[in-house]
Amino acid sequence: MCIRDSNQALQHPVDGKPVGQADLLAPIDLEALRIQTEERLAYMKAKLEVGELVDEKGKSIDSDGIAMFDAPEALELLEDWRVVEKRAALRCGPRAGGLYQEPIDLDFDRNRCSTMRAGELVQLLARWPNGMYLARTPYALGWVATDRLSAPLGREEAEAQLGRGTPQPFTRRAVLTEAFSMLGEPYGWGGKGGGYDCSRFLLEVFARFGIDLPRHSARQAIAGTFSVDVSTVEDPSDKRLLLEAAARRGIVLLHFPGHILLYLGVTEDGAPMAIHAFSEFLAPCDGTDLETVNRVDRVAVSDLTLGAGSTRRDFLSRITRMT
Repeated sequence: MCIRDSNQALQHPVDGKPVGQADLLAPIDLEALRIQTEERLAYMKAKLEVGELVDEKGKSIDSDGIAMFDAPEALELLEDWRVVEKRAALRCGPRAGGLYQEPIDLDFDRNRCSTMRAGELVQLLARWPNGMYLARTPYALGWVATDRLSAPLGREEAEAQLGRGTPQPFTRRAVLTEAFSMLGEPYGWGGKGGGYDCSRFLLEVFARFGIDLPRHSARQAIAGTFSVDVSTVEDPSDKRLLLEAAARRGIVLLHFPGHILLYLGVTEDGAPMAIHAFSEFLAPCDGTDLETVNRVDRVAVSDLTLGAGSTRRDFLSRITRMT
C-alpha cells in the first residue's frame, strides 16, 4: 500500500512536470508531450548552432543534422510498443551519434539520456524524418533507432510485459543488501557500455522493491517521503547531525547538483559513508596548487570527506538536499 501510494504521489507535477515514471499504457497528454519535446529540441539546437555541442572528432554538426532538431508542426502519434532485445541508447535528441562538449571526453556523451537494457518496454510515439522515433520508457523521453527492438507488440502483450516480476519487501536492510550486490559494477554516463551512472544505480536498486524513482538525480532528490534543503548549512558537524536525524526516519538519499548518493551511516570513528556510482574525485597535491584527478568509475563505498581540500570540495560540503 505505501509503495503504491508513493508511486502515485510521484505523478503529481513539480514545476509543471511529473516527478515519477510514466505509465506507458495510459493516454498520452499530447499538449504536454509537445511542450516537453519542443523545449528539449530548442535547448539542444541552440547549443549545436553555436558549436557548444560537437561530434566525437570535435567537428560542428552540419546544417542537415541541426535541421533534425526543428520541432514538427504536429506530432502524429503512433500506438506502438516494443521490447528492447539488445542494450540500446535512448538519445536526448534526434541524432544517432554522440554529442560532446569541448574538451572532448568520449566517456560523457551529451546525447545519451539513458541506456535501455534488454527486456525493457519502450513506447514509440512518432516517427522522425531521419528514421528515428520519438519514444519513451517509463523513466525517460528521447529518440531511438529500432534495430535493437522487437517487432511491435499489441496492447495486451505490452501490459503483460509491464507486469513481470514480483517486488521484494521494502526494508532498510533489504535496500542496502541490493545496493551492495551492485558494488563494483562499472560506471557509465547515461549507461555507456552497460555501466551505471549515479541515478541509474539508484533507479535499479529501488525498482527491485516496486518503487518507481525518476531517472535523473535532481528529480530523485525530491521523490522521497520528505526532503530537507541543507544548501545553507555550512558547518560539517551540523550537517552530520541532520544526516543522522534523517537516517533514523528511513532510507536517505543525498544530492548535490549533478550527483546523488545512498547514505549508509557513520563508522565507529564518526566518518559519514555512502554508496554511489561515480566517475572521479579531485585530491590536492601536497605542497602545491595542483590537483590530481582520481578515477573510480564504478559503484563504490566512500567516505563523504572524499575530495577535501580540492577546488570541488568534499562530498559532504557539496550536499544540498537530504531526501
